Amino acid sequence: MVAQRILCLRLPNWPIQVLRRRLHHQHGVVPPVALHTAVRETEGIAPGRTKLSSTDLQFLREIFPSARSGPTIVAVCQTAYARGVRPGLPLAEARSLAAPIARPRTPGRPDKQSESPPVVPAEICFSEWDGGLDRQELTDLSELLRRFAPVVGLDDMPLPDSLLLDITGCAPLFGSEVALATELLEEIRRASLSGVAAIADTIAAAWAIAHWEVPRKPASGTRARSVTPAGPVGGMTELAEFPRVRISLPGRNELDLEPLPVKAARLPNADCDILHQLGVHSIRQLHRLPMVDLPARLSPTAVLRIRQLRGTDAEQILPIPEPSPIQSEWLGESPAQGLRDLHWILEQLTADIARQLETRRRLCSTLECFFFCVEGPELLIRTGLVRPEATAGLLADVIKLRLDYLVTRALFQQQRRSVEQTTQSSEFDYARLEQQPLNRVRLVASSVPIPPSRQRDLFGSDDHIAWTDELSTLLSRLTGRLSEENVRYVTEHADARPEKSILTHRFPDAIQPNAAQATERLLNQLTGLSETTTGSETRSRVPDRKSRRHPGRTEPVLPVSDAEAATGIGHATSTVAAGLSRPIRMLAAPLDITAQFVRDQGRMPTSASTDLPRPTPTTRKGSARTTRLPKMPFTLRLPGFTWTITQVSTPERIQTAWWTDVPCHRDYFQMTASTGARLWIFRDLQTDHWFLHGLFD
Repeated sequence: MVAQRILCLRLPNWPIQVLRRRLHHQHGVVPPVALHTAVRETEGIAPGRTKLSSTDLQFLREIFPSARSGPTIVAVCQTAYARGVRPGLPLAEARSLAAPIARPRTPGRPDKQSESPPVVPAEICFSEWDGGLDRQELTDLSELLRRFAPVVGLDDMPLPDSLLLDITGCAPLFGSEVALATELLEEIRRASLSGVAAIADTIAAAWAIAHWEVPRKPASGTRARSVTPAGPVGGMTELAEFPRVRISLPGRNELDLEPLPVKAARLPNADCDILHQLGVHSIRQLHRLPMVDLPARLSPTAVLRIRQLRGTDAEQILPIPEPSPIQSEWLGESPAQGLRDLHWILEQLTADIARQLETRRRLCSTLECFFFCVEGPELLIRTGLVRPEATAGLLADVIKLRLDYLVTRALFQQQRRSVEQTTQSSEFDYARLEQQPLNRVRLVASSVPIPPSRQRDLFGSDDHIAWTDELSTLLSRLTGRLSEENVRYVTEHADARPEKSILTHRFPDAIQPNAAQATERLLNQLTGLSETTTGSETRSRVPDRKSRRHPGRTEPVLPVSDAEAATGIGHATSTVAAGLSRPIRMLAAPLDITAQFVRDQGRMPTSASTDLPRPTPTTRKGSARTTRLPKMPFTLRLPGFTWTITQVSTPERIQTAWWTDVPCHRDYFQMTASTGARLWIFRDLQTDHWFLHGLFD
């Protein structure tokens, strides 16, 4: 298995580089320049300019507080910096610093420099900054680097200045990693740009090394030099003739990153301030912190960044779309009509898409299908795969299932509309795919890089089966058939109330570009391959085949308590057959069965009947109420069901804390009927009502 290698190309002072290159192409002469935020509007909008995203604008105001109230300098060149213009200064103050000040001449005294002409410094050109244009220029630059790596992505940090390349397996094509990085920087230099290339095992490590130089121990009697000497030093390699190439040897990322400050971990500014207050200034100190304590102090973004820096959570490059998308189109001599014809067309198109993916060494993450009807507007069907795939059969199944779902729902709603005479919705348009002929179908695939391959067993054992692959295939088909809203997964919630202890969640939307990492972590959790953290150590929990196929668990047996004696039921009748402590089927809302709980030969009990369940007075042993049940057997009748209760378990007391919005005080019983049915019934200790909450079979 080939180890992953990531190259981070950092373009220092990227806004100034973009502006200087533009001025050089237009005028040939480049004056000293400085960029400032918009003058008329401080929200990052200028006439004819693009708008900053909320993340970029928030980050800009964090590092430059003066940008909240007026135009502020955000980037300067070296000449402007030497003349006192600094990023973060208000524009008016920067203009005053940039104006040259002439020394007044004293009359009557000869000036030594009068013979030479005065040197007038060049005027600084103040330009309005456009962050959207800088991001677009960085995206366009990726086309120049595609020959170095199959995957080129944009840095996901605010105000990006870097490009990420997945060079796994590409170094031998150029001779070595140093040769690859050197040739890449030479290509950048020919484009009138300058950059720094860093190579490491992960995105987090490559980004940190590219933006922060590893400090070196100075020699005796000398100061530390910014240029690293030739040869490997402490795992870092930076050749003297190529000082802008920084390479971390495989497996040494953690050691190379230890001297760097915590800002190199890509943490938000607020979290860096918290760590500085705690005395954590370097990544070495950050690694020593126990992972279980970090969520209580840091934001979720910071916790995720730390896990990515440690290598606990995988991080993928979000690739920049290629100018030539992967697509296939059908144009028929005779129009196609009906789902049967469309299924055949989609099978042909997905087979062509799969061949293109194999040729480009890519995977498909999203499918967009455009249907052009003979009459009416074009229709779009978009579906995403839980995990990127390149199998023609799976791609065809997903898009066909999505098509069947939308057309069937549209036909049903159309018939319902004709009966109820409701207003027409845009969802009814998909019925045209069944009713009207089509003359053109176009299928477009969004591609992502192929992840590193995984070692598989050769003989016999099924341990080589990737359970995440099997689960993702199933979920992709279910999503196409039932839609994303109806495919959910279940998680436990720390709540004493049973109806609130289980939560359902939608799977991450595969159409969104940043859902790959969340989906991968979720698949690992659902298949039992997630990583569990204990203290400061992280280990992978891989269950064996038996635990995967038989996910049963041992439930504690309820002990005999004082409440059992208060119920008047003997130990022999109170013991229920071993099984789950929670029912398999739970009602959406508990059903009040107080009136139907006890019947005597079809007669409803009166309030004075001794057979009606009611609490006994509080005893001196404690303040908790106890429940007196009727003599068995007794009958519970509901519409369509009649149960004769023969066995009752000991009560299970459930109470919520004082801060709960609606207090919950209940006694739960497992009751077994003569037919073998097991019911989950509780008594509300506040209202003395009985409720049916679930069934065990």
